Amino acid sequence: MVHYEKMYRILFNKMSDIIEEIKEIQRQTEEMYIDSKDREFVLLKSGEDSDLRIGLFSVCSVQEIICT
Repeated sequence: MVHYEKMYRILFNKMSDIIEEIKEIQRQTEEMYIDSKDREFVLLKSGEDSDLRIGLFSVCSVQEIICT
């Protein structure tokens, strides 16, 4: 017999741990950026650098998952 509750708990706990790890890594890299003296802001207009926008979209998707 399949133990769905046990499977769910294992999956839920591991995903929770991974999300917390991602949050900590994000905090660390944000601090690195804030402490950096060589900050450069790049504002992309629609249609420019489509590959970069796809990368940024992926990061936003991860943040949305973490926040919900």
